[in-house]
Amino acid sequence: MRKLVSLLFYSFVVMSFAQSGPLEQANTQLSQGNFERAEVLALGLINHQEYSFEAHQLLGDIYSAQRQWDKALHYYEVVLEDHPDSAEAHFKYGGALGMKALEVNRFKALTYVDDIKEHFEETVRLDPKHIQGRWALIEFYLQLPGILGGGSEKAEQQVKALTEISKIDGLMAKARMALYHEDAPLAEKYYQEALAASGSLWTYQSLARFYENQERPQDALEVMMSAASVHDESQIDYQIGKLCVLSKTSFERGIKALSKFIDQYQNNSGVPLEWGYYRLAQLQRLSGKINEAQASIQSALAFRPDFEEALAERTKILKLKGV
Repeated sequence: MRKLVSLLFYSFVVMSFAQSGPLEQANTQLSQGNFERAEVLALGLINHQEYSFEAHQLLGDIYSAQRQWDKALHYYEVVLEDHPDSAEAHFKYGGALGMKALEVNRFKALTYVDDIKEHFEETVRLDPKHIQGRWALIEFYLQLPGILGGGSEKAEQQVKALTEISKIDGLMAKARMALYHEDAPLAEKYYQEALAASGSLWTYQSLARFYENQERPQDALEVMMSAASVHDESQIDYQIGKLCVLSKTSFERGIKALSKFIDQYQNNSGVPLEWGYYRLAQLQRLSGKINEAQASIQSALAFRPDFEEALAERTKILKLKGV
């Protein structure tokens, strides 16, 4: 659940800006994961009246991408003070506050509930076609008990509204509700319909993730292999490699995909490079390439010496080498 909420909020942060002029370079740096450079560029613009609104909002995005919620909230609050009628600003403030709530204890998180609810509801009041705001409310209502203002009935109302705005989002939201009600066959039906109607990377990944969570890694692998034929994204290569591990099939295909992921690594792929080396080591071990597996796992640990999964994999590899 936390991963879903995180992906929802971060996907909006990354895609929020498409300006030209002085802000373009800062936005480019953010999209590439160069946070320090993006921060310097944005800070240089906040005192320019022409760019103040966008620069403050961009700084909130930069800090959100680094999970520095208090700093992000400060800049979003500045935007709201000057532009209380900005649906986007309400959404981002509510999103950052919601993400902060996930990282504090339960009792502290409860004190944020009313503010989160207020900002998300204000988002869709100001802009009824705000798709991310509708999604945020669906997740918010599903995670919050009815006594605190949540519940599946309120979430269903947002699904209905979302369906009227976007056919694909409506199908994906119906799949989400089906999962909430533990109706996996119905969820699969909606995910498949969304993929057939859209073919977007989001719909491929969502169906693959559904299969993975249903312990059907071979089906998930087939979906991502299909995705690779129409989308050239590094995260697809990683997911193919991971699913080859989980399904214990197509080792060479997985090794090829992970090698490409590592060779063409991008900071904004959403997957740390050490995980690429870790999955590659797993596939090399499974295919009997023990020396290569040892080299790959050492590369993973070079990035993060306390990487628990990699340490466990190294133990397996060394045992096979008789060490």
